[in-house]
Amino acid sequence: MVSLPVPASRKSPVRLCRAVLLLFLLLPHNSVAADATFLAGVTESSEATGNTYSWQIDVRYNLQRPFAFSASWINEGHFPGHHRDGLAAQLWGRTPLLGDRFSFAFGAGVYQYFDTQETPDGEHVNEHGIAPVFSASASYYTETPWFFRLSVNHIHPARDIDTTALLLGLGYRLFEEAEKRPLEPPPAAPAPVPDKTGTEMTLLLGALVHNSLEDEKGFAGELELRRGIARHFDFTLSLIDEDNREEIRRAGLACQVWVVDAFLDRRLVLGIGAGPYPFLDRESPMGEGTQLDFAGLVTLTAGYRFADHWIARFHWNRVATRDDRDADMFLLGVGYRWNR
Repeated sequence: MVSLPVPASRKSPVRLCRAVLLLFLLLPHNSVAADATFLAGVTESSEATGNTYSWQIDVRYNLQRPFAFSASWINEGHFPGHHRDGLAAQLWGRTPLLGDRFSFAFGAGVYQYFDTQETPDGEHVNEHGIAPVFSASASYYTETPWFFRLSVNHIHPARDIDTTALLLGLGYRLFEEAEKRPLEPPPAAPAPVPDKTGTEMTLLLGALVHNSLEDEKGFAGELELRRGIARHFDFTLSLIDEDNREEIRRAGLACQVWVVDAFLDRRLVLGIGAGPYPFLDRESPMGEGTQLDFAGLVTLTAGYRFADHWIARFHWNRVATRDDRDADMFLLGVGYRWNR
């Protein structure tokens, strides 16, 4: 195994996976309501000139009042010399008003960030770190499952720039609180989808983006074998190939543990996975020839079960490396479930 000399602050894909897996243990699996929101807006920093865009994907679980929990992917945009995004987990206190038509909430938590920074010689480094994140939100719920949300995020790392973002978004309530569901049983329906994932084989193809200042693009593919090990937990083995014909030409076998949840009569599946990604590196910076190395892999997934045995699935893979060749893979595919 190749040992690459990198600074201690960035030499740990394993530490990254451990942090994400620990966040999994905080995810609530007995909440009575959940919602998903996409938000976009502007970000500013007291340590950088100008402002930039920002966007966020957020899944929030409402626990027993007044508490809630959220898992979010936050993109802080592009400041000069900084392209930063990452995964946040927050605990919230919320105050419903006017018969639950409005809600104000305040949250705090941890933010695992990935920052592509420009170096004085015009190159880049991929910095990984953990920072506190503080948020406030105001939500307006319509009589339909749709709602509007205004949010403010403040992120303050110890060794990176601080940012404050103002975001406006549209959300969807994935399922209602128990007391709001009809008391009468629903009409007869087809057999429900099993609680556990079962066994799935999925082929996914798509784009590779090198997390550099130029965002060089290429091709990526993944063949995934997924097995449900409990109602909210899956395990996967994945053959992955990455190739942008320049800095990145990798192929390996990743294993991940997942937290998943299903909504809309268990047809819509959302989840996050993390684990080690050992690979063969055909463009190793250590020299000529193929080298064996490893990275951390964090993945967001969304799937829709459109038939008894078939699922359409989207993956967003983040590869966290030790040598400034972090990458994103945006993959779309179809899977088959043959064992429920």
